[in-house]
Amino acid sequence: TSVDYLKIALFGVTVLYLVIVTSLCCCQCKIMHCQLKRNLTPCK
Repeated sequence: TSVDYLKIALFGVTVLYLVIVTSLCCCQCKIMHCQLKRNLTPCK
């Protein structure tokens, strides 16, 4: 039924959103960590 498809789509979007948010947080944490470690050296 269409309800099942809607549930699957909603679940997929939620998972995707969580993955994006998590990766963004990870990125920011790494950048912050690098800046705290050494301000002059570029982040790797």
